[in-house]
Amino acid sequence: MATPGKGAGAPAAGVPARVRRVDDQVLCITVPTPFAVGAVNVYVILGRVPTLVDVGPGGRQGWEALEAGLVAAGLGWDDLAQVVITHTHADHFGLLRRWPGRTLPPVLAHRWGARHFRGGQDPEREAFFRDFGRAAGVPADLAGGMLQGLHLLMASEPAVPVARWLEDGDTVEMGDDLWLVLHTPGHAQSQVCLYREKDGLLISSDHLLPAISSNAMPEPPPLDEHGRPVRPEPPRSLVDYRRSLRRIRPLPVHLCLPGHGEPFAGHQDLIDRRLQGMEERAGQILRGVEARGGRATLYQLAVDLFGRGDPGHVLLALSEVHGHVEWMEAEGRLRREPEPGGSGVLMVTV
Repeated sequence: MATPGKGAGAPAAGVPARVRRVDDQVLCITVPTPFAVGAVNVYVILGRVPTLVDVGPGGRQGWEALEAGLVAAGLGWDDLAQVVITHTHADHFGLLRRWPGRTLPPVLAHRWGARHFRGGQDPEREAFFRDFGRAAGVPADLAGGMLQGLHLLMASEPAVPVARWLEDGDTVEMGDDLWLVLHTPGHAQSQVCLYREKDGLLISSDHLLPAISSNAMPEPPPLDEHGRPVRPEPPRSLVDYRRSLRRIRPLPVHLCLPGHGEPFAGHQDLIDRRLQGMEERAGQILRGVEARGGRATLYQLAVDLFGRGDPGHVLLALSEVHGHVEWMEAEGRLRREPEPGGSGVLMVTV
């Protein structure tokens, strides 16, 4: 096995094409995934505390790509001092379920993701999404497919201990530096960014992506490691996401390291474009409701905007529309009311 931190002096010429050097201490490993989003970025922080930030989805291709990247960094699986998870989505933490090394190193993750470390045993989450599909007016066959997809994702979740539950404002030693933990819920309730203040390097994960907007996914209320609620109000994902974007915007960030895509600068311009894009989407939704006579289901609006597709496509489309409807409802631009007859469907009205 390599000596921990040895990779800091490894020649860049020896790094394979799927690994790129960000600086002397940070490497980005591109790991394939089976998901529509494509490859995911895993970051290796070299130095005194060699750290892996996210681990990818698992599966043979994923762990082989990650292993090749670790070798390029002069590390083996058992040389890692810790693993930090930016958020509990399958493409970012699935490999924890079947760790290739002899012993899983200490895992750090935000407390709001605790319910995702139970090996998929979460009937309340299943009930939440069943109710979500019913309220959105999703046809029964598609709703069943959405739940099947949810079951597959939940089955990929690890049942592993978390050594340290992170909170906003914590610091984590990674490599030779302290990194600031910034809790940025929205894309996921457990989403964190990691900020190296000395030079403005931000691991933005899926909070800020250069090429696509981050979907603010609906979620049931987050629970802590004891199964207790950890926030006083139900999540409103896009409302949370907008607040998190505005929190990150003033930071003196030199470079962002995203969960997907290439590193990028200019985070403030990107945030402004994302916020403007939300306003444009809100206008589309309002016009869509008006075109349907002032009343529409979330499913109808999703089909109008994004067309029909398989259950995975439908869930992402519903998530996009639902987030914007919750945000506009909070601002008084529209409202939701139960459909007469006790069907459980909520109608969006203007």
